[in-house]
Amino acid sequence: KQIEDYAFSSCHSLTKVNLSEGLEILNNSVFFNCSELREIKLPSTLKEIGPRAFSGAALNNVVLPDSGKLTKIQSRELTDITIPACITSIPDNVFAECSKEVTIHGASGSYAQSYAKKNNLKFKADLASSSTKATKATKATKASGKAAEKAE
Repeated sequence: KQIEDYAFSSCHSLTKVNLSEGLEILNNSVFFNCSELREIKLPSTLKEIGPRAFSGAALNNVVLPDSGKLTKIQSRELTDITIPACITSIPDNVFAECSKEVTIHGASGSYAQSYAKKNNLKFKADLASSSTKATKATKATKASGKAAEKAE
């Protein structure tokens, strides 16, 4: 349920990682000095990211999984964190060990935005909210239906 300290340390050819469901903890310096690591997919079961997990990696942006189970991030090198609109609860100080310049990315009016404000973090509204996505999907469905009517 965890990846041990320094497990992938100095794997310079590692560029992309897809972590398996069931993983709960990324320990200390798991991807230390993985200088080419640019993309990582976190499982919905992940609860904790340990100190310096991504230290020395090219990765500085992490997209949190939709589950909302993550309770602690101790990775100082992260500067950008994307929080999906479906996440409605984040423990206070979960980003306390991150860089002082951390920016939370999310949907305007989302829990991520209120969390950022409450915790004095930067926020960038660059994701569509769930209601915006639903509205766009409905409009697309109606538009395709009208196009089908005209074709008849």
